[in-house]
Amino acid sequence: MESVLRQTWQEDVLPLLKDRSMVARVGRAGLLAAFGAIVGEVADLACQWYFRKKFGFGARLGGVIGATAGAFSPEIINWAAAYNELDEGQREFVDDRIRMRVVARELIELLGYFELAPTASLNELKRAYKQKVLAFHPDRNKSSDAHVKMVAINAARERLLAAYASGLLPLAA
Repeated sequence: MESVLRQTWQEDVLPLLKDRSMVARVGRAGLLAAFGAIVGEVADLACQWYFRKKFGFGARLGGVIGATAGAFSPEIINWAAAYNELDEGQREFVDDRIRMRVVARELIELLGYFELAPTASLNELKRAYKQKVLAFHPDRNKSSDAHVKMVAINAARERLLAAYASGLLPLAA
């Protein structure tokens, strides 16, 4: 599920936020690079004050360290901030893109969302879905990505229910 959400974030949400505030777009990488630049500036000011002349080495070193740390840090996706920046039509567009990407996945991968084997029965799917709903429903889970995870879980469930109805699942043991 994480790959679907990350792909949707990168390909659909970020372009919508292109002209929006930096708060919704900045991940850990950007923050570390900015922090490194600030550390570099502080080091440069300290060198200027201490030696009474300008040394650019501190600023350059701090900037390189910060940019390197930022490049190797995983991106933090802040869905709540993004949803606050989007209007209702854009939110529906993002939800539709998540649904589309989930439905395009293989049935085995969708069963993996619910931690089920390919031989799992329809009742096992219903039980696993109920557990996921209890874990990720936005009324119970206050994380920033609870809504989009529920969109993905519901789309996966609908696709799997259709597979059970058409006889594609469960697979023979």
